[in-house]
Amino acid sequence: MKRLLSIIALSFLLAGPAGAEIVTLKSGRVLEGTITEETEDGITIVTESGEMGVNRRMIESIKTGNEPPPPPKVYHNDEEALEFLRSTLRKYREIQTYDSDVELLVTGKEMNKATARGHVSLGRPAYYNITFVEKSPLRGRYVTQTISLWNAGDGPYFYWGDRTSFAKLKDDASAMDIGVTMTSDNTIEIPSLFYSWAEESGLLTYFGDKIDELKFLDDDELSGEPCRVLEGKIFALTFRLWVAKSDGLIRKYYSLGFPVDPNDPEFEKARTDRFISQFIDELVNVLVKEIDKVSLEITRTFTNVQVNTRHSRDDYQFDVPEGTMEKSSYEDMAGPQSLPEIRIPR
Repeated sequence: MKRLLSIIALSFLLAGPAGAEIVTLKSGRVLEGTITEETEDGITIVTESGEMGVNRRMIESIKTGNEPPPPPKVYHNDEEALEFLRSTLRKYREIQTYDSDVELLVTGKEMNKATARGHVSLGRPAYYNITFVEKSPLRGRYVTQTISLWNAGDGPYFYWGDRTSFAKLKDDASAMDIGVTMTSDNTIEIPSLFYSWAEESGLLTYFGDKIDELKFLDDDELSGEPCRVLEGKIFALTFRLWVAKSDGLIRKYYSLGFPVDPNDPEFEKARTDRFISQFIDELVNVLVKEIDKVSLEITRTFTNVQVNTRHSRDDYQFDVPEGTMEKSSYEDMAGPQSLPEIRIPR
């Protein structure tokens, strides 16, 4: 999941030069470079990206880079459970088409209560229709709207019900980015397993090597479907997967917590490579301040799962409602604020 907060993607910092100063910001962002000026108000640091000034109020700590690095994290997983999970994820790359109904339930506190119901249709190499009706907080009120991402060979396109508009997007990766942001990630996990080009959008694919404490729980049954159940952790997030014994595909995906922990040493090495650093600093500050208001418990249920059915391109089309405005881009749809309302999913 290339996302720190459903819209935030994580990648690891390259090691800085030996002896360089390491400046850790209160947001969790880490700067490595040479401090060329220091005043009561702040510092000037030269990094690989260039020179920048940092206000002292934003700084958590400063240390030199020649201090010994912490030992690598050791992950404790049940090997059988880990191989079972890897086998489950591989199955999505082996099938040619995937269809399922999807239901999302976000529970908890006021900031992120939401529900969504819809359908996901996927085909190779990049055909898809991800359409759902979502009820979620938007601009201080609850809004029920239809959202659709689709590509029937001439896309991708995005329909935004609340804005009564749609637009062609620049590429499929952009579509997945928007899908994560607009849906609290309810529809993107399965596409991230199905498409190699979308794997950075998914929690299980992007953080696959960070899974910890993975184990089997007791078998369960969902709507008459016998399932094996896995539980594991990724940073401060606990997840559970219900995998159908009949076809080895996921029927339910539950998560509790947050996929990064500002107090975890791993977080200090994490940064975005999609958005400007100042935006990320502010966003993480929102996370730290508003964490008690965020709903962190998300349940995704996948029903009526079908694979390898025969599709035509028309099956991936979305019928845009009459009266919908066509915009030149997603930014044109969003208006002056080019990013949607900040959500803190997962």
